[in-house]
Amino acid sequence: MKAVAKYLVLLIPVLASVLNIEAKAQITSVTLAPEQSCSVRTAVSITTRITFPDKVTSVVCGDLYDQQSGKGTFVVQQGDNDVFIKPIAPKGLSNMFVKTGDGRKTYNFDLSVVPFNQAHRVINVLDPKTGLASPENPPTTGGADKPCIAEADLEKRKVAIEQAAQAKADEILRKAREDANRITSEAESRAAESERQASGRGSQEMERRFIQTLLGGVQRAEVKTPRLEIKKVIITLASDMFTIAGKSYLRYTIQNASDKDFTFAAIALESGALKASQPIPVELNQSKPENTLAPSETLTGVIAFDAKLVAAKERLVLLLRGDDNLEIARLVVQ
Repeated sequence: MKAVAKYLVLLIPVLASVLNIEAKAQITSVTLAPEQSCSVRTAVSITTRITFPDKVTSVVCGDLYDQQSGKGTFVVQQGDNDVFIKPIAPKGLSNMFVKTGDGRKTYNFDLSVVPFNQAHRVINVLDPKTGLASPENPPTTGGADKPCIAEADLEKRKVAIEQAAQAKADEILRKAREDANRITSEAESRAAESERQASGRGSQEMERRFIQTLLGGVQRAEVKTPRLEIKKVIITLASDMFTIAGKSYLRYTIQNASDKDFTFAAIALESGALKASQPIPVELNQSKPENTLAPSETLTGVIAFDAKLVAAKERLVLLLRGDDNLEIARLVVQ
């Protein structure tokens, strides 16, 4: 029964991390008048959707990605009443204009690339005539290029969201521990009853089937390169990668053992042959949003991805990238 408790303890932080990721998703509504400019936060591997009350007729982006030249930061796609934005670089700033309806309405946006857990997922643009005032949707007061949310208010709301998400994660973790203790207690009681009713191989077989039933649907894969040190920066992966309900989770730790600040731009996964590897969309949840570590500071996180994107025997590597997408470290996961 100790094995049952061991696996349940391993599952608790993984499930808590997944729920913490989902709690930080940014979905908001704004009333945007012609004299206002709205800040849109985007992130690599995330598509941000902006919806409008009227049909979109044209979109102009200052740093639009050009496929032929390979230059530009933002990929922009136009739908009926939607505009979809996805950055291809970990850093970037630009602006964008969107015309709707008969072309008389033009909306102004400021685009930026931020860490994964700070990015907008959906922004609903409301007509000033029909929009309702709210903390996320203040009434129009005039002024040129006024942001839809003040930077100070945005920082306060970010802190409030993080605190609320952490409180929710703590509550979920507490309940998960209680459920784990209850399941463990029930498992031990059932095992004791099985031992009283049978002996020898019969008892062992019943216990084995019970554990398989309890842990059904959870897969574990051993990580090939769990540790790497580069210039006194130590990168450590959990010894096992878990797959639950079609989604894989891998825990990582970055420790700065040097006497200088260490900064990285992104953490990514790639699969396939060495010369033909392909990036995999991932979700990141870190102990801090900034990718900078002071001397002796340690950062921990969980990287999640769709397990179907990587075959069982296919090569999978974790990459730590710096500025200009330069590779800092490479660890073989499988």
